[in-house]
Amino acid sequence: MMALEGFRFRRGESFIHRSDPRAKFLLSFAFMAMAIAFVKLKFLLLILALQLAILANGRCLKDWIRSLKGLVPLIALIFAAQVLVSWSWVSALTYSVRFVAVTSTMSWFLLTTSPDDLGLSLEQVGLPSDISFAFTMAIRFVPVISYEFQSVYDAQRSRGLELEKGSFVQRIRKYVPIIVPVFIETIRRTYEIADAMEVRAFGAKPKRTRLNVLVMRPSDWAISLVAVLLLLGTVFLQLSNAKVPWINA
Repeated sequence: MMALEGFRFRRGESFIHRSDPRAKFLLSFAFMAMAIAFVKLKFLLLILALQLAILANGRCLKDWIRSLKGLVPLIALIFAAQVLVSWSWVSALTYSVRFVAVTSTMSWFLLTTSPDDLGLSLEQVGLPSDISFAFTMAIRFVPVISYEFQSVYDAQRSRGLELEKGSFVQRIRKYVPIIVPVFIETIRRTYEIADAMEVRAFGAKPKRTRLNVLVMRPSDWAISLVAVLLLLGTVFLQLSNAKVPWINA
């Protein structure tokens, strides 16, 4: 569950924290599209470096590194699979970096975007309030489940549950006393949230009012323009089959 730490909002006052969620999402989507569309190690490293600069601006590098530690087994699996398939460590390294770059696109976005602002931005672009609420609640539940899993994990280990011993199947079975309490606790929390929503008359009126309204600043429009240009460039290179040596050759 350490990998989920890279998707939990960290409050801050940096430039990227103050940016509009809509502009940040466009930029995040542009980075993801480029990382998926192009397979060139130098270009993928550039995309990753740009995202690391964003994380450094938001002072979230430590949280990103902590989440990356949880993804090490999966990254190692991707690297090993590519070595066996292509017999090229360069190809294996390229696909591993691509995986890190793709996961980082949503990591820095969620680390620097408040769920409240995200839900508000979804409503302002025309999404129904119940859908935006469900989406933001799902994001809020990610760190909650992570903490709950870690708490049950520590409690079971303190009672003598040895999760590292035995065969692979035996170790999988030993996780049942951890998964079941987490699952039950998650259901209990959903009922509590449902009761709280009912008490507050959620959905009584189709159109809700908001105390705060998000306004796009000039810097947000600039970020959006850069993101749109990157997306258009990606689509053009893919449709035209143009060969750019540093990007997709």
